[in-house]
Amino acid sequence: MEEKDTLQPEDMMNIILKIPKSTVHLAVIATLVDDDGGISQVNASFPLEAINKARKDFLENVEDGDEYDVCYVLTEKGREYLKQLEQEED
Repeated sequence: MEEKDTLQPEDMMNIILKIPKSTVHLAVIATLVDDDGGISQVNASFPLEAINKARKDFLENVEDGDEYDVCYVLTEKGREYLKQLEQEED
């Protein structure tokens, strides 16, 4: 497997990634496939400053912050209330 040295900014994409709160350094080993089907690896290292910036960007740009992926469930009491509201509209 070939190891790449660098990627250009246009080769990158943003993701949401959960990491431990006490992280001070993050290392990523990414396995890539090129247009010809070849496989290579890229190593990336993110110091504390980069992690803090990513956290700040996340909180500023993701509407619900850490609860962006929370799943809410309608209870039976909530369903009854919804039915009442629907009947009032009719």
